[in-house]
Amino acid sequence: MLPTTMIRLLPTTMIKRLYLIFIIIGSIVTVLFAYFVASNTKNTLISKEKLKLLTITTVLEQKLPLSYEKILKSKNALGATAEEKRRILNQYLQPVIDEVAQQYPGYSIGYYSPDLNIIALHPFNSESLGKEANAKALTLYNTKEMVIDFYDSSNSMLSVCYPLFYDKELIGHVWANAKAEDIETEIIVSVFKSVVVVLLFFIIVAGIMKWVFIKMDSGLKILVEQIEAGESNPQKLRNFPRLIPIIKIIDELREKEARNLWENEKIKEKNIRLERLNLISKIACGVAHEIRNPLQVVMGYLQFMSSKAEEKKKDQFSVLLEELDHINKLITDFLFLARDKRVEKEVVQLNDIIHDSLLLINPIAFIKGININLKLDRKLPELTLDQKEIKQLIFNLMQNAIQSMGCNGIVTITTVSQLEKVQLYISDTGSGICKEHLENIFDPFFTTKDNATGLGLSVCKSIIERHQGEITVESREGIGTMFIVTFKTNSY
Repeated sequence: MLPTTMIRLLPTTMIKRLYLIFIIIGSIVTVLFAYFVASNTKNTLISKEKLKLLTITTVLEQKLPLSYEKILKSKNALGATAEEKRRILNQYLQPVIDEVAQQYPGYSIGYYSPDLNIIALHPFNSESLGKEANAKALTLYNTKEMVIDFYDSSNSMLSVCYPLFYDKELIGHVWANAKAEDIETEIIVSVFKSVVVVLLFFIIVAGIMKWVFIKMDSGLKILVEQIEAGESNPQKLRNFPRLIPIIKIIDELREKEARNLWENEKIKEKNIRLERLNLISKIACGVAHEIRNPLQVVMGYLQFMSSKAEEKKKDQFSVLLEELDHINKLITDFLFLARDKRVEKEVVQLNDIIHDSLLLINPIAFIKGININLKLDRKLPELTLDQKEIKQLIFNLMQNAIQSMGCNGIVTITTVSQLEKVQLYISDTGSGICKEHLENIFDPFFTTKDNATGLGLSVCKSIIERHQGEITVESREGIGTMFIVTFKTNSY
């Protein structure tokens, strides 16, 4: 333990006041605790005795098979003297009393008749036979209710008198008594033990407080020295673990400040990079647009030259046109993704857009021998959509489905209304998508098909995001794929 002389940072006056407050609080707590223990112990012990006495009287009542009158009648003693009747009833009931007394030793119990007074009791005393019960017990013959006298300081007795009824007629009562002296002694012992424990506790706490004050002052002194010197050495405070977090917090604040400066620099660099990327994107859109214009001119000339060329050279022109068309589609999809287009929404019926889209899809499906099934909900609510974009979405998804199947394949288009959303399902019986590719199908330029741009599904996702919707996919290899498009009915 550190010497008391080390207490410098903590004021002596403050320590004395703390000790005084501690003593006052300790005294009040001790008195209140002693009172609480005494009261609680008394109530608990009396409650236990109450239950025990009630149990004994109930047992005595249950063990009386006949009324007093019938017992006397069985012995032809209805006309006998009072003393003779008591003797006969005692012979019948005393064995019952003795049996119950063996089960519950230490209690005074008995049977009572309003005409013959005490007729059986334990502990047995022949002189007590025929004695009249006390006035409080006899009140039950007026009230016909159980009499409970649980704590009487004048006689130091706990008592229960339980009425006996036979054929709804009050014929007497049973009683069970217990001495209250043992309870008083147990209360005093319990209070004494509790007070001793509390006092020992406060003495120990006072000693701990003194040790803590000395220890705290020493730790505070080291902490102040480190702060004044600008040091950060938790090892010097290893004996004061409560103060180590303060040093760590100071270090964290310093590191946080440095990290914030570093993050601010990174944010500035990121903003500059985004500005450059935005500029590059605009330039790329402009270049792509400028490329498409002469590209269309070239395609037009090639189509004209193909129509005038010899039959054997038309295949070469066809290959050139197909490749140029592929480049044109790639540029179109790229411009669709890159352009910050404003969505022009209007209130429309999704089923009508599907029917319009089929006008473009049906010829392609017919050539490949694909069957298209429609399962459209006739009660579909109207949605706020951009018709052109939704047609593009349906066309891209249908084209993907058709390309994944051979002849006699089936594409099913389903619409369903659920609560505050409308769902569009487009499923096929194609080859399906492997699990490795499912996570990447919406990434730009990702494709597993020949002569595909890899932008079709990216365009679909872009359209859905602009409509605050959601697009998901479920697929099993060899069985087919289903795209699920969800629109909110209140989406604007």
